[in-house]
Order: sequence, then C-alpha cells, then structure tokens
Amino acid sequence: MRPFVSIACLFLALVSQLSQASSEQSQDYEVKRLVSGLGVPWGLTQLEQGDFLITERSGALHRYTISSKQLSKVGGLPAIHVQGQGGLLDIKLSPDSAVDNPVLYFTYSKQVRGEGVTVLARATL
Repeated sequence: MRPFVSIACLFLALVSQLSQASSEQSQDYEVKRLVSGLGVPWGLTQLEQGDFLITERSGALHRYTISSKQLSKVGGLPAIHVQGQGGLLDIKLSPDSAVDNPVLYFTYSKQVRGEGVTVLARATL
C-alpha cells in the first residue's frame, strides 16, 4: 500500500505545482482509483488504445483494459530475480510502436553469478 500512497502524494504535489504555475487558468482535476489489489506496483505505461500495463516488483505484469475495467496477467516474461528492491521494475511503450504490435522496453532484476543485476529488455506484446 505504501507505493500507492507515495505515487498519490507525488501526483498531488504535481497537481499543486501545476495549479500554482498556471494561476491565471483554473483547471479541475479528478483522482480516480482504477485498480486495487496489487502487491507493490512499480511501473506503468499506457498503450495506444488507452489500456495500461502495470508492473509489480514480484515479477507480475498486468494489463488493465479500460473498456471492460478488467485486470489480467500478461505472461511470457523472462526469469526475474526478486529480492530487496529488485524485481520487475519500470516499463515504457516505444514511441514508434505499432498499435497492433506494441514494442515495450522494461527493466528487471536478473540473477548473474548469485547476485541481482538490473537489465533493460525489449519485447513485443
């Protein structure tokens, strides 16, 4: 729950900064909880059609489908070394990615000679 609280605090701080920076223009913001029940969410990226991919430190990758409001697990990930802060980390949609064949970049911990190292990987969803 703490990462969610941290993300929410950062979001609220950003909203506060934006409202101070644009004091001439008034904008309203609404915060909605889309997903609950995740362990330690770590990374988030939005796909072209609006769906979200969410990484969990435990090594799970989830897809949140906006139209059905469903959370589903995505498979096919490499072996992920989960220890301490290591695990499945950040994720980003490639800017030149095709809508029907999205290319993703993600970071994760991999075990090398008994230790965890951070790896950058590229994959197609």
